[in-house]
Amino acid sequence: MSNDTPSTKQSHLLVDKIKALAPAVALVRIFPPARAVTHFYGDEFIRVWVGSDIEREVTRVIKRHFTDVADWRSAHDFQISTGHLYLTPEPYQRGYVPEDDGTFGTTLHRMVAVAGGAE
Repeated sequence: MSNDTPSTKQSHLLVDKIKALAPAVALVRIFPPARAVTHFYGDEFIRVWVGSDIEREVTRVIKRHFTDVADWRSAHDFQISTGHLYLTPEPYQRGYVPEDDGTFGTTLHRMVAVAGGAE
């Protein structure tokens, strides 16, 4: 019998799909539709460039997974290693520029949801 709960399996499916599309990515930052852009960052807090087709697919998959819990009118960060979705810091806050504090702004008070629905 598997130890995976349905939410854990969903989390693994989401993370695995993103890793298959963009293996070097540690964090995905999705901006509001007005900007229509997604940034990808590696473990060293440096932007990773991906093709526009991969950008669109990763954005679609994340938005679909968190459709009921995230207000996509604001920017959000999805951390691949944990499956956590965070509200992106504002440009004047620490963490907006990922390398300024080494955390990508992924603090507990910014967490919106965990992939699979568990919190």
